[in-house]
Amino acid sequence: MLDRLVAAIPSGYWTSYGVLAELLGTGARVVGTRLSTGGGPGAYRVLRADGSVSAGFHWSNPHETRSVREILESEGVEFTGAGRARPEYRLGPADLEDLLDISAAAAYEEER
Repeated sequence: MLDRLVAAIPSGYWTSYGVLAELLGTGARVVGTRLSTGGGPGAYRVLRADGSVSAGFHWSNPHETRSVREILESEGVEFTGAGRARPEYRLGPADLEDLLDISAAAAYEEER
């Protein structure tokens, strides 16, 4: 289910580890660990709650030379002077549920 949630994040938006964790009924660290070991396409759209890139983030494609910020900016996400993605581009739990037409309970049950 995590892969479906990450894949549902459209270009020009981001979400946080905590939002994904809330939908899955788990912790943000669990989500971060899972994404760091095989996040797949779109994992760069998952940031820390404050819009910053996690220090533990690394590309699954070793040939990727662009930064997360460069890619998100190319998709239209704006950043603050402090280098954080602006919150108006952040998707919350309800936004992701709408994109996948699921409920938090269904996401949790499917993950189990």
